[in-house]
Amino acid sequence: MNRVVNFFKIRTAVLSTLNLKKENFLATSFAIAFLVDLTRISVYYGNGMMTLDYYWWFSVFAVALVGSLIGRKIVFKIPGPVFYRFVYSALFLAGIMFIAG
Repeated sequence: MNRVVNFFKIRTAVLSTLNLKKENFLATSFAIAFLVDLTRISVYYGNGMMTLDYYWWFSVFAVALVGSLIGRKIVFKIPGPVFYRFVYSALFLAGIMFIAG
């Protein structure tokens, strides 16, 4: 789990240096996360560590879709500078937690 969280922190730090618009920042971050998760799931399935339970996967997909739609409505109401202040604050807090161990 720590590797996943650290990857998220690194991805966010790198993307924040590109001075992207809020929408482009989120789209790029989500695209990277989607591709990483798709790769991880295919490896787990290929190694027999995961089965295809269609009802369970449909439920997971539905929850993810609803969460994305709700998050999109919330994020688009936040002005760009406030959004980036939140991102930078979260990165600062993550850095402190990383140093603290």
